[in-house]
Amino acid sequence: KTLAILPFTNATGETENEWMRNGIPEMLVHDIGQSNYVRPVPSERVLKVMRELGVAGNTRFDEATLDSIAERVPADSLLYGQFVESGGNLRVDLTVRQTGSGVPTPVNAELASSDVFAIVDTLTEGVKAQLDLSEDEIRGDVDRPVSEVATGSFEALRSYQRGLDQLNEGNNQDAARLLQAATQTDPNFAMAYAKYAEANIPRNTVIGPDGTIIFQSDGFEEADFQAMIAVIDQALAWAAARPSGS
Repeated sequence: KTLAILPFTNATGETENEWMRNGIPEMLVHDIGQSNYVRPVPSERVLKVMRELGVAGNTRFDEATLDSIAERVPADSLLYGQFVESGGNLRVDLTVRQTGSGVPTPVNAELASSDVFAIVDTLTEGVKAQLDLSEDEIRGDVDRPVSEVATGSFEALRSYQRGLDQLNEGNNQDAARLLQAATQTDPNFAMAYAKYAEANIPRNTVIGPDGTIIFQSDGFEEADFQAMIAVIDQALAWAAARPSGS
């Protein structure tokens, strides 16, 4: 089952929380990505399709737009919604929408704002419960806490996501600064190191394990480069999800 997670709406409009618009979806991609039965679409792919459709900055989506996103990504289901921070609590209200039937199902979570990792874990459980998985599949699925898969540091996570947003906009210098800050805050944050490396690599260039350039071409297609990065990201997520010693 493939799942495309759209950017969430910052319902309060607070600039300080804008990083969560893509940050919570990104965490869900990595958390749900542990599953043996659900394959989240890489965030870069979802954002690319939304830009092509001219809806990357939208905070609301009509049925036709949702159908177009699901068809182009493609995905069996879409996940979208909003978050609100108020009184020290963070509430996330989402909808799982089945492609084809268009049937929407609500999923929500509310905890202290400082418990964002627990909120993501709760949302992951709720989302998987709405994706036609059997009780045995859900019970036996890989489901480590997202703090173990990505990072347990709120500050590192915020720097990482702000850096990732800059990277997606092509602002590599700002992205590198923020991603480096994430690795300094959490030296074990593997995904931050991967994106920091990407921010420092010129386009159309592939760097070998020893840091030397092993491929460089003016004809190297951007789509191929992004596909390569997506494979690296998936490999990192897979490695992080494996039990130690296996």
